[in-house]
Amino acid sequence: MPEFPESSSQSEKFTDNGEQITHDWTVEALIVAINRDSEARYVITKVLEGHDNVYDSFYKHVTSAQSDFLLAPEDNIANYSYRALQDSEGYYRRVEDEHEYSPYLDVLLSDTPVAIGDRVNIARWTRKVPQDSRRTSWKLQYSDVVTALESGVNIREEEDRNLERRTYLRHNFAAILHRLEQLQLAQRERLQPNSDTAINWVHNKERDTFRAEFVYGNEPIKDHFVTVRAEPAAVQKIPLGGEMRFTYSGRAFLAREIYAGQMSKELVIRDEPLLELSAIIHTETEFNPEVNDVRVDFIIDNIRYTGVLDIDLSTRSFRHPGHHLHFESFAVAGEEFDGIEISEADRDTIHELEGELRRLRMRAESISTDEVAAFKGIAGNTASESVALADRELHEIKLAAESLSARMKPVIGRIKAAPSDVKLGVGGKLLVPQSKLGDVRVIIGQKGDGLGE
Repeated sequence: MPEFPESSSQSEKFTDNGEQITHDWTVEALIVAINRDSEARYVITKVLEGHDNVYDSFYKHVTSAQSDFLLAPEDNIANYSYRALQDSEGYYRRVEDEHEYSPYLDVLLSDTPVAIGDRVNIARWTRKVPQDSRRTSWKLQYSDVVTALESGVNIREEEDRNLERRTYLRHNFAAILHRLEQLQLAQRERLQPNSDTAINWVHNKERDTFRAEFVYGNEPIKDHFVTVRAEPAAVQKIPLGGEMRFTYSGRAFLAREIYAGQMSKELVIRDEPLLELSAIIHTETEFNPEVNDVRVDFIIDNIRYTGVLDIDLSTRSFRHPGHHLHFESFAVAGEEFDGIEISEADRDTIHELEGELRRLRMRAESISTDEVAAFKGIAGNTASESVALADRELHEIKLAAESLSARMKPVIGRIKAAPSDVKLGVGGKLLVPQSKLGDVRVIIGQKGDGLGE
């Protein structure tokens, strides 16, 4: 068996018979258990070399460095949420609470005699052994080189000191996060209850989205961010005039779109893009159940569109600090935008039509590719033959699309003519022409104000 290099600075070497030996990492660790098979188990307390190998995001080479043991090394505290920082003491597990065969304890790959309470350095090496003369396959072998640092460490006392230190660090870091958020909130424009406010949109040209951020707080509701967004409306595959959704019981319904303002003839001619409006109330550091009553509304052309709380996206539990309320749909007082139930037969027909439409589009997109191939002689066709084939296939696609459109009309008409189901209370997507975005105003209210719930 070849010997390992004496120091990890010699990170790689080759032997005479073609074996490759590589240094993976060096860690400081504490021996915390020895099982009946004389396997020593340890928890890493410090990573000395090879940090990226120990904390590899794709394959966990070791487990204790990723676990929540008190003796595991402190990772980047900035990666923790405010909620996790506040819940620091309950987050940890102690070594003595784990069975000696726990998978969360790493096994020492060395015959070096050790005892529980030994503090050691462990250098992990990988031996890559060729399995044939052509070196087309390899076998990996792992070994640890152990150096004793200290013996007789009291694991319980070590954990107590670590717990005290980590609790102090996390609570202080949580306080810093809270102060930073308060500073950010103080810099935003404040919304007043039931007072509409103009929106100074910021355009993200790369994503073609618009965004603005305010702050709202009104006793007993503490300050929260209020983010309003406008992004390009999704193109419908089948023009149902809304979004098909599903209830928990499996029923299908259509959430109809709400068009803000009148669509002028010039708008249709110019083919101006429509933008979908939405809003979020959010904070990371406040515990404030009363904010659940708040609603974000928009006012466009003197019509108030009241936000409908999205229960799937929004936080339903307020047992922990930090929560978010999402408003992706809206409703108008005196108008029915509560959803249209879709029968099982119509639902299946829509899915069938969507599949056929998708196949037609894929077939049309492939024509240009086939034509280029023919020009290059790949398909064995001349240029004129290629054009003739493409024209014939496009004509077939056109006829199929017309037939598909004829099958769509009665289904679409039947759904659009159905009455709203007022029990659903889902509202609809709020769409506004991009040219009217500057006329949109935001207003904060609570349940019972305006349309309410």
